[in-house]
Amino acid sequence: MAKELNRQRLRESGGNVFAWLILAGFVLLSGDVMGQRAGSAKTAKKAAGHEKHKPQVVDSEAAKKTEFVVPDVAVLDQNGRKLNFYTDLVKGRKVIVNFVYTTCKEVCPMSGENFARLQKTLGERLGKDVFMISVTTDPEVDSPARLKAWSDKYHRAPGWTLVTGSKGEITKLLRVLTGDGPKTGYHVPAVCVIDDLKKSQTWNYGLAAPEEIVKMVDPK
Repeated sequence: MAKELNRQRLRESGGNVFAWLILAGFVLLSGDVMGQRAGSAKTAKKAAGHEKHKPQVVDSEAAKKTEFVVPDVAVLDQNGRKLNFYTDLVKGRKVIVNFVYTTCKEVCPMSGENFARLQKTLGERLGKDVFMISVTTDPEVDSPARLKAWSDKYHRAPGWTLVTGSKGEITKLLRVLTGDGPKTGYHVPAVCVIDDLKKSQTWNYGLAAPEEIVKMVDPK
């Protein structure tokens, strides 16, 4: 039943939110986010080209029509600890999720930097009432040790968890969260805020300013 609800939710999305993410990404890439990086013009050009590898992103309005079911798949965190994704990382929480892989040379480092800024913006809230999760899209390469080394570059703090697992389990998770499976190569960065208490999810461009992402966590 849960799988069918998620399939229906993805069909209803129609890709509208993703189209908005692409547009928002172009605006941000031409503004402050890319302006903070050396060689911004070259990186912006490459990041803009990621639209051809777009995943299907869930439309929050369409999702409200059906139950939002986060898979309780078996995963491993950056320390090799065995967890169940929903039970241990999402249940009863507000979580901010992004999608990365450690061999990525362009967008994922920017996503890591943005999450590093986000954890500073959250301050003492991180690990208490708000949590951050990075899900690998390359589980066959990204071992817990690789994820830990990758996140250490961004001074990961408690409350930011990175997860990998078997290809089968991560595929189940990504199918629900993004409408796509494991993959590498160019991709548009996205961030999802899941409020399990409200059973809601909201999407934004993955390089949006941390202050904008926090507004998604605490909507008026």
